[in-house]
Amino acid sequence: MVGVITVINTMTISVTDRRREIGIKHAIVATQGLIMRELVWDAGFMGLVGELAGLALAGLVIYFSNEASQSQVPCSSTLRAGLRYWA
Repeated sequence: MVGVITVINTMTISVTDRRREIGIKHAIVATQGLIMRELVWDAGFMGLVGELAGLALAGLVIYFSNEASQSQVPCSSTLRAGLRYWA
């Protein structure tokens, strides 16, 4: 759901910022479908880049949290036995 809202927001901002460019394209006989296709590709590409950046950031957070958890003091043997019982 968040991704959909982000793409809608990106498209809205893109159209608002590019109004003049869209008007010039209409004057040069660009069709409505061509302009719409360009805006959808633009929003899709921005969404893809954002998704890949989010995945990379999540991967880094997972990697560093795993590294941090492994460097802690190990548990005592009784606690490990109790964890083995519950696992």
